[in-house]
This record gives sequence, C-alpha cells and structure tokens, in this order.
Amino acid sequence: MALRILHIDSSPRGAASHSRQITEELVKSLTQSNQNSVVTYRDLGHNPPPHVDDAWTQAAYLPFDQLTPEQQAALQTSDELVDEVLAADVIVIGAPMYNFTITSTLKAWIDQISRFGRTWIAEWKADGTSVYAGLAAGKKMFIVTSRGGGGYAAGEAMESLNFQDPYLRTAFGFIGITDIEFIHINNTSKGDAALVESLGSARTAIGVAAAHA
Repeated sequence: MALRILHIDSSPRGAASHSRQITEELVKSLTQSNQNSVVTYRDLGHNPPPHVDDAWTQAAYLPFDQLTPEQQAALQTSDELVDEVLAADVIVIGAPMYNFTITSTLKAWIDQISRFGRTWIAEWKADGTSVYAGLAAGKKMFIVTSRGGGGYAAGEAMESLNFQDPYLRTAFGFIGITDIEFIHINNTSKGDAALVESLGSARTAIGVAAAHA
C-alpha cells in the first residue's frame, strides 16, 4: 500500500532556506524507506494560499447543497487543501520562525484547512459550552522549524517567546493531528559551528524519523 506524503514548505526563501533543505531530505528519506510513496507538494512560501475573507466565512458553515455557485468558488481552494490533508498518511511541514511564531503563508494555509464539518466538528450544549472533535486523526506529522537563534526549548532562556511550537500543536491537535514530531534547526543567523551542529542534529533526527514513519 502506498504511503501518501503531503510536503509543505512555507519559507519565502529559495535554495538558501534551511527548512526547505531539511524537509526535502526528510521526504527523500521517507520515500526511500517506502518505495510506493506518493508525494503531494505545496510551496506556500512562493505560492501562498488566499487569506480567509468574508465570502469564505459565510460559506464555510453551510451544507454543500445550500451553497451558491459563488460560495462554492469561495471555498474551492480550501476544499483542495483539505482534501490533500485528509488523503495524507504523513505530513511534512517546513516552518521557519518569524517574529517568534510562523510565517503568514503557513497561517493562511492552516486557516484554509480548519473547516467545520470537514476537519473538525462541534456540539454546542444548552449551557453555552462546546465539545469539539477533530476529523483528521491517524496521521503522522513532522514539523521542521528554523530559527535565527536558540534557547526556545522548555526551560531555556527564550521559552517564553516561543509561540511557534505551542500554536502548531494546538492548531493541528484541534483537527485531530496529535502525533507530531518537531525537528528544530537553531542558530541559522550565526552561520558558525552552532549552526553546523544544529543541522547535524536535524539530519540525525531525519534518519530516526524515516525508520519509524
């Protein structure tokens, strides 16, 4: 049975992007370990998805048979992106840190795939509370981060400024993806031994990840 891999890059940079380099190597390792792999690729950094707008929000909570042609068109990109997520067994995401969180292009993609009735459902109770359930469970996700500095892990000096890992775990957990493994590339702005060491650790993690995916 084919392993279906969804490969997402969100860096606006080209060949110099560290996150792009490592996601490419990770996907290559996954395909080598799974000869029948099928890869779907999205380059959000160079081909960003549209931001959610008023037409989108008005259409997203309606049953399909109630949508006008214009509303169907407003959800077309979202439907395509959601279909890719739901079809995938493994999702690999390149997520550079921008201003202590993620790129706007990756955020736009997450907004497009977070769809009521497609990737999550909710039950609203009489007391005003809600119970939510994700519909995209059962997938493995690898998130490759790249950061100009370091010290963002738990207990480290910059932990309080790390809005990247917690947000991504929350956003994907909400739609049911909880099996998430982070591969961090730190100190990209230093360009010295610290970066070389971080890239080496990331490549070691790739080998372990590919063996267990």
